[in-house]
Amino acid sequence: MKRASVLTLYHGNNNYGGVLQAYALSETITSKGTPCEVIDYRPTPMPLKIRIIHKIQEDGITSMMAAVLRISGGKVKDHLLHMATYSVNQKIKRREERLEEFRKNEISHSTRVYTRENLAQTLEKYDLFVCGSDQIWNPGSSGQFNEDYWLEFVPSDIRKVAYAPSLTVSSLTISQREHIKYWLSSFDAVSVREVTAFTLLKEVTKGMNMDITCVLDPVFLISGVQWKQFSAPRQIDRGYVFAYLLGDNKRQRALIRKFASEQNLKVVTISYLLSRFRFCDLWFGDEKIYGADPKEFLSLIQYADYVFTDSFHGTVFSSLFHKKFWVFRRDTKGERRPMDHRVEGLMGLFGTEDRLLDEDVEGRNLTEEIDYAEVDRRIEDGRKNSLRFLEHALEERGN
Repeated sequence: MKRASVLTLYHGNNNYGGVLQAYALSETITSKGTPCEVIDYRPTPMPLKIRIIHKIQEDGITSMMAAVLRISGGKVKDHLLHMATYSVNQKIKRREERLEEFRKNEISHSTRVYTRENLAQTLEKYDLFVCGSDQIWNPGSSGQFNEDYWLEFVPSDIRKVAYAPSLTVSSLTISQREHIKYWLSSFDAVSVREVTAFTLLKEVTKGMNMDITCVLDPVFLISGVQWKQFSAPRQIDRGYVFAYLLGDNKRQRALIRKFASEQNLKVVTISYLLSRFRFCDLWFGDEKIYGADPKEFLSLIQYADYVFTDSFHGTVFSSLFHKKFWVFRRDTKGERRPMDHRVEGLMGLFGTEDRLLDEDVEGRNLTEEIDYAEVDRRIEDGRKNSLRFLEHALEERGN
């Protein structure tokens, strides 16, 4: 029997959305009659020098130096910070253990961990390779793609499919374009998650007689009703605002705190989402959640009275669960990040652009309802198109 594999950001991935999209894609492929496993692939670590450059580009040299000064500013502060970070690290470790348990128990994956050195050995086990979804085609600050996520190791006589990878950039260098043309030339079916990536790849592959499709993130392949059945029971015993924030904007947190107080709701948050200590999380939230697994993460969204987030998948599940949600832009020094474009594209697709928030909410009615009839219609249309693409992509060549 034909056996499929999914190559995505999986090994040690402690992002809830990343783990759940891997689950959704592999489960959907299996439900279509093709047994599927996620390849437990561990990418080659980025060199320290490149990681430092990436961090400076992300946060700015001033922020980085300020962090160093805070940490080394004095013995008392050093001692307090050490105690705080030790406690936080223990809690983060527990969350990572819960995520690992979920990957182990809920997602069918290879029993072996693969690296670049032995990834070609998967050719002996699988005869269909799917890359996606998530930011696997993100070149990062180095500008270098990871060729493994473009299935470079898979020969052209084996079926190759790209399902909803995110490219994350708005332009490409000449070198990047040439690499992409070469890699995609042997694919049997190609789709991407964002319109920006669709536009770029259509331009790059012009003249190659290649169809490229824009599809929904894999979590949309499973309905909101099914996700509700999959999620954990209610975790919080009274009304609450769920704050799911990857960014470190303190003004946004203050806005959430003020709104929750006005509505007589408590603020529930998953702290330290980036798996490290952050001062912005230290005193934020009436109830801090540290060790939630993905099913409990879904429950926190499902039963919330309101959701405030700056996350792509936080927005996705809020939409699927019909929540009253608001989305912050995750900007840096007034510049929008690629994350903002992905979320804005998603909200534009479903007609919920008015749920985007700046820090100035004067005159905004934050209790406003969402007309989910139209949102559901658009999601269902997108789901049908995405499933149609996937079903066709899984067919044998020549069918």
